[in-house]
Amino acid sequence: MIELIYNFKKEKKMKTKIDYKKMAIKNNLSESKIRKMEKQEPEKFRLLIEVENAGKKAKEEEDIVFDIVDIDGEEEIDSETKKILNNVKLYAMFSLKGGSGKSTLGDMLASYIRDIEKEEVVILNLDNGQIASDINSCETIDYVTIEDKFSVLEILVRLAKKYKHIIIDTPGELSEEFLAIIHLVKNFILPFNPGMRNLKTAITTLKVYVGENSKFLEGKINLYIVLNNYQNDIIPIDEVKKLNKAIQDIEFNSDLELNIKYTGVKFSKTIKTIEGHKKSINDLYKENPGAYSNPRKKANIMCEKFLEMFNK
Repeated sequence: MIELIYNFKKEKKMKTKIDYKKMAIKNNLSESKIRKMEKQEPEKFRLLIEVENAGKKAKEEEDIVFDIVDIDGEEEIDSETKKILNNVKLYAMFSLKGGSGKSTLGDMLASYIRDIEKEEVVILNLDNGQIASDINSCETIDYVTIEDKFSVLEILVRLAKKYKHIIIDTPGELSEEFLAIIHLVKNFILPFNPGMRNLKTAITTLKVYVGENSKFLEGKINLYIVLNNYQNDIIPIDEVKKLNKAIQDIEFNSDLELNIKYTGVKFSKTIKTIEGHKKSINDLYKENPGAYSNPRKKANIMCEKFLEMFNK
C-alpha cells in the first residue's frame, strides 16, 4: 500500500470534507459499502481519500510538495511467477487526467502488434469507470468485471501465460490496482492534450511516479510522452518548448535510468470512426485504402517507434 502525504508550502493543513455519494459513484461502489469500508477497512478507505485528493489537487500542483512513502511494499512474487512475467512485454498507458487519450493510444498500439507484428496481445483495462471492451478493436479484459474473483496480479499472470504483450490501461487517477503491479512495468506512454492545464497535469504525473521522492519504480524505465490531439499540421513548437523546460526542472528519482522520447498525434476524425465501429486503422484501410492510407501510415509509424524504444 502507498501513502501519499501532501505538504503545502504555506504550511496549511488540508481539511477533507468527505462526499460519500461522490466517492461511491467514482469508485463504482455503493454509498453503504464506502461507509462500511471506513469503519472496517480504514487503510483501504484512507487510500481512496488520498486518490480523491490527488485528483482534486492535480491542477494546483505548483502549490504542493509530494512526499511519497512506501508503507507495505509490493506483494512478494515467487520465482515461478517471476519466470512467467519475464516472458511477457508490459506497457502502461498512464496519466493523472482522464480524457488524455490513454485508451485510444493503447488500442492503437495493440492493433499494430496484432495486425503488423502478428503477435498475441491483450489490453488489461484497470479503469473501473469504463467498459473498454465495448469500444476497443482489440481483445480487452475489463478488470472491474472480474475483480471479485482475482487480484490484478493474478489476472496479469494468467494473461502472461497466453499473450506475449499486455497493454495496461489505467484510470486518470492513482489507483490501488495499478499501484499493485506498477513495479513490474518498464515501458510507459504518457499522453497529454495541448494547453497549460494539461501540461501541468502531465508534469504532476511525472513527479508522482518518477520524481525524486517516488518509490514506485526502479531500474531502467522507458517513457514515451505523446502530445495528443494538436490541431495544426505540425506539432506546436511552443508546446514542445514548454514541455522540455518543465521536464528539465523536475528532480527525478536518482535510482532510475529514465529514457524519455516525444511524439505527437494530430486531431483526426479517423479516431472517432475507429471507436464508433470497433475497428482498427488497419481494418479500415482494408475496407477503404484510399481514405485511410495516410492515417494508417502515420499511426503505424508511431507504434513502430514505440516498440523500437521499448524493445531495446
